[in-house]
Amino acid sequence: MRIFPVYFRVGFYGPKFEELQNKEFIYRLPGETRLGHIQTQLKEKHAKKVGGDLENICILQNVNIDTIDMDPNKLYIQVIDFISSHLPKT
Repeated sequence: MRIFPVYFRVGFYGPKFEELQNKEFIYRLPGETRLGHIQTQLKEKHAKKVGGDLENICILQNVNIDTIDMDPNKLYIQVIDFISSHLPKT
């Protein structure tokens, strides 16, 4: 049985992200990767930007992002399941 890759759209918000601030990326991961797993990995990867305090990293739901009300001392990460049919054909 072939396991197809899964795709996630990941957005980074908050000034502590520096060059990643307000940018979105498509992550292609192995098919068994779950949403909660990638969220945990991203929080751990960027924890140093907030002094290691995971409480200062917020995972956002699939909603429109309004950066005006965001705490500048926190990191905001939005991770959404992404259907591969949205990707351009290469």
